[in-house]
Amino acid sequence: MPLIVFCDFCGDDVEKYPYELEGKEHSFCDTECHRQFQIAQPPEEHSNYQGGKINIPCDWCGGENEYWPKRLGQKHFFCDMKCLGRFREKSMVGENNPNYKGGDWEHNYRGPKWKPARNEVRRLDEHTCQNCGDTVEELGQIPDCHHVIPEHTFEDRNDAHFKENLVLLCRDCHNEFDHLDPQEQIARLDLERLK
Repeated sequence: MPLIVFCDFCGDDVEKYPYELEGKEHSFCDTECHRQFQIAQPPEEHSNYQGGKINIPCDWCGGENEYWPKRLGQKHFFCDMKCLGRFREKSMVGENNPNYKGGDWEHNYRGPKWKPARNEVRRLDEHTCQNCGDTVEELGQIPDCHHVIPEHTFEDRNDAHFKENLVLLCRDCHNEFDHLDPQEQIARLDLERLK
């Protein structure tokens, strides 16, 4: 048989069975009254209160930030996404990256001459495929920088990066030219700097 009790938020009469009241400090009409009651309570009186926010230093810049104690279980803390990004950029490389699948970094590194040479050829070729003439706008990306004489034929691959050996090609043309010998490539491209 239900009992009549008062809602602790709005004060209305509420019918509750004895089992619904067992071990409960408060009674409510519905979940909305319960929610509003919790909102109105000072944080210190909430059943999950753990002492308020605490200051924890950022793992990247060292700046202090406030966190709720329930977040203490996480491994790292950051001021914002910028600090998180910088932390990952420096610490999650090679074997420390969860996506790492092995590899020979030194073999894949193209050396200090690569980027300057590539950028010069992009400028010279005006970001356009030198075989079919497709532009960045048409391709939706910068064409690939292709080595006429392949890198692997040089004793030091860094020696392969010079403007007379590089040309911009779209992906389709690049795939095609990878299967041609250097003389045939030079003849088809007819670029003064490659001769």
